Amino acid sequence: MLGYTHAELLATPISRIHPAEMPQIRELANSALNDGQASTIRLTCRTKQGTFLPTEITLLAFENDGRRYLLSLVQDRSEHRQPAPSNAMMNTGISRRR
Repeated sequence: MLGYTHAELLATPISRIHPAEMPQIRELANSALNDGQASTIRLTCRTKQGTFLPTEITLLAFENDGRRYLLSLVQDRSEHRQPAPSNAMMNTGISRRR
């Protein structure tokens, strides 16, 4: 989604992907760690090519063998930014029989 290989993503500082949103990222991480529940926010991610992609990020904290982890799920929201088709456009192919 962001154009990075797995190795590149692991080596890339989160501040490079979210250059202007680090306070929101910290707040999201703290919320997930302290509340023990999934926390979700809409942010933008900078791709490897330098463009910004609207995303929805969910963080969930969990423990395994006495260590705490944060699981991050990132969803591309760019398709949600397109205007929804009007009902008239959606119904153009539907005819009613009487």
